[in-house]
Order: sequence, then C-alpha cells, then structure tokens
Amino acid sequence: MDDLLLRRMISSVMVLIFVGFCCVPTVYGQESQKAEAVISQAGDWKLTFADLERIVSYYPEEQRALILQDPKKLMTLARSLTQAKVLSDKAYADGLNDRPDIREQLKINEQHKLSLAYVQEKTLKGLNVSEEDVRLYYQGHKDDYKVPAQVKVRHILLRLRKNADKEVVQQTRQRAEDILKKVKAGEDFAVSAAAFSEDPGSRDRGGDLGWVVRSKLDPAFAKAAFAAKKGQVVGPVRSAYGFHLLKVEDRRPARQMPCEAVAERIRKELMSQLKKSKVHEFIEAAMKEAGATINNERILDLAVK
Repeated sequence: MDDLLLRRMISSVMVLIFVGFCCVPTVYGQESQKAEAVISQAGDWKLTFADLERIVSYYPEEQRALILQDPKKLMTLARSLTQAKVLSDKAYADGLNDRPDIREQLKINEQHKLSLAYVQEKTLKGLNVSEEDVRLYYQGHKDDYKVPAQVKVRHILLRLRKNADKEVVQQTRQRAEDILKKVKAGEDFAVSAAAFSEDPGSRDRGGDLGWVVRSKLDPAFAKAAFAAKKGQVVGPVRSAYGFHLLKVEDRRPARQMPCEAVAERIRKELMSQLKKSKVHEFIEAAMKEAGATINNERILDLAVK
C-alpha cells in the first residue's frame, strides 16, 4: 500500500477517535438552537456546532479565538472531521485497524497525546505571573522598551546604478535639482513624487514612506532625514539606490514606553518562559524516577554504519 495513503488513513483513524470522544454528551456549555445545529453528518453520525466549539476548546489558548472568529477555519475543521469519520469507518470495515503496524502506530500516537495531556495537567494549572514579576522584569529590561526617534517622510527617488559613470551621475543629479526647484517654487511634493519618483513602493502614495527609524534606512538618507526640520525639503541626497529628494512632514523624539503599555506583552513572555521551565523540570524528574536512559552515542554509532 502507498505509504502516503497509509499515513493519511492512520491520521483519519486518530481523528475519528478524537471526534468520537468529542461528540459524547458533556456538561460543556448551555444548549441552544445555535449550539445544537447540525453542521455535518454522515449516515447516523452528526456533528453539531456545539461539538465543533468544544473541539476547538482543546486547541492551545492562543489558537482558539483565531479559529472561532474565522468561518473559513471552522469550515475547514468541520470538513476535516467529517472526512476523517467517513474514511476511518471504511478503514475499520476493511480491518485496517487490526494490522500490527497500524496498531503500533496508533499506540504511539496515543502515548504522545496522553503524555502531552499529563504534562499539561500536572505542570500548567495554577501558573501565574504577578504584577510584581512584570514590574521587576520591566525594570531590568527597560532598554528593550525604548522607542527610537522617528520621522514621517516623503521622498522622490531617481534611480542610479552604483557603478554609473560620471556623466550619468551628473545628469541624474541635474534632474533631481530641476524637480527640487519646482517643489520650492510651490509645486506639491506629493504630486511631484507621483509624477517623477522611480520608487514603485511609494510613488502611488505621493512618495509617502510613513514613520521610519534611522536603523532601517540607508545611512546617507537617514542622516539627511533626521537632520531636516519639520516641513523642510532637502536634497538631492545620494544613497545606494540613487538620488533622493526628501520632505520631512513630522518628527517624534525617542521615548521610553511605560510599564503599563507593555505589561501584557511582558506577562505573556514571562508566562511562556515559566511554562517551558516547569515542563522541562517535570519531564526530567519523571525520566529520572523511571530510570529512563537514552544512549545517543550508540544511536549515532549504529546510524552511521
């Protein structure tokens, strides 16, 4: 039998087991017309919206809202579960589940699922990151929450190869200076950018690059942009891309983000670190208690022969 088909059938059987478990009546949620609406069926088997919501509740927390708020993801999940039910029924009817190799793989999958559930049950319940933990982390990592100075800038780019000869460089510079004269004479910078700029990424926006930081810019461009005053037009400036005319529309000074603004981000990071630490400690302790050993040197020796 084709190995890919075999793996898919094994996966279908596992999903069937999962679906069968999920569709047993439970105490989750209150019955409602929406929840009990049948969204999929195959013969006597039915999948309700309540089943689907419950199945999604088994996903990692960060994925649940993304799935429940996206109808396409819910449709994909419903199809996957229904397809698995149909195909796994056929696999059972053909006796595929009685094959020794399939039974072994199902057992391995079961062990992986149970071990994951066991670790989560024993290590992740009750974990908490306090306000004091957040505050102390913030105080020790304040530099991570500094926002660098920014400028809001438009530009007009006339492209130029790095190895362009002097005559081409001079011609391009002169074109830039001619455009600059028109702008200083009163022509709207955005209109000129739309007409003359050779930067396809910003030309249709009148040369608008939005808010930028120094570290993300060509050094020559950055030097000119951050030296210019609000409303000032400068150039031509030679960068690695060609000649630029720049208009600085606004400026923001560097600032320190307050702890309150980043507290939730810090809390999530600390919780992630705490979970990893607790899971690692728990697994290592369990392995030691069981006297489990893995001879990596022996594996390497046998694998290379």
